[in-house]
Amino acid sequence: MDSVQDWKKAVLALTDDSDQIQAADALALLLNGEADADDTARSITMIFEVDLKRNNGSTHADCHNKVYEFWTNHMLLAILKFGSTVVNQRLIDLLKEISKQPDVKTPDGSVKTHGRYEAYWRDVPGWEYSFAEELLCK
Repeated sequence: MDSVQDWKKAVLALTDDSDQIQAADALALLLNGEADADDTARSITMIFEVDLKRNNGSTHADCHNKVYEFWTNHMLLAILKFGSTVVNQRLIDLLKEISKQPDVKTPDGSVKTHGRYEAYWRDVPGWEYSFAEELLCK
């Protein structure tokens, strides 16, 4: 099994974005068993919330969406790197805890959505597509 340090190096090779680096640090703590899913979910959602609040309305999963990049570059790489039931359970727990985080509100007071319907964070927006498109289809 690869080490968390190897996983983190692979993730950091894909980005120089400070938000993605902070998210990798938070996820590494969870993968190592040094943080629980609830604390990690709060950390990760807070990291991306500022970026999500910049624009009113919805956002689509594309290469400019930091959450989509997190799903594909952090979460999916962790799934591919680690076959451990323990690590996979930590990732599942993280997704559940992300869905429990408060909705992101835009400056105009509306709930930030992915597309037209998936609310950040309760609907774990973009995860389903990332998982299906980037992992299952390859």
